[in-house]
Amino acid sequence: KDGKGISQDKLFEIIWDDKSIKDARNNFSVNSLKLKAILEKLGDCHVSRETGKLRIEIENDSVWVDFQHFMELIHQKKNISKSSVALLTQMLHRGTFLGRQNYNWLEDIKSEVSGSIIDTLVSYLEKSDIPTEAEFIIKTANVIFLSDHLNEEALTYKCRSLIFLGRHGLAKDTYAKFTKEYKENYGQEFDKSFAQVTKQ
Repeated sequence: KDGKGISQDKLFEIIWDDKSIKDARNNFSVNSLKLKAILEKLGDCHVSRETGKLRIEIENDSVWVDFQHFMELIHQKKNISKSSVALLTQMLHRGTFLGRQNYNWLEDIKSEVSGSIIDTLVSYLEKSDIPTEAEFIIKTANVIFLSDHLNEEALTYKCRSLIFLGRHGLAKDTYAKFTKEYKENYGQEFDKSFAQVTKQ
């Protein structure tokens, strides 16, 4: 993510930590050929070793990389615009980042991405205006729930927006589901009442 690439040794350590150096090198050679063939089909991209580190280089924006655009949006964090949040929620509505991929080496990355999503979207919600963008706030809160189903800020903004739109039953259902999951996960009651969450 810093754009400098990764050393071959670090790659071996992350992906083939259970293999000997010899086996890791063999795996690397086999997979490098497979990756090269895939990249050639995708567009004008290749694996570069110019800096002594490995990195995938894409020429002339010939390949759309959603993660790259995601990172550009996330870097706006505190100053993120509504249009950028809309792009972000459009990218994220399908589910968590690499949610079906379960590798030990990916866990820290997934956690960092998830944290960035939550921080950025909550930052937007904190400056949002319920009377003018209630529906948008609900969509944004739903995306936060994909990364953290017990996020209190998302609960607050979603419930208040539903109340503003006159959907009191949905607001109560959202709160009830949240408090049930909260108790199942933490073994204790959620400490805010529906009235406190919605400021009614």
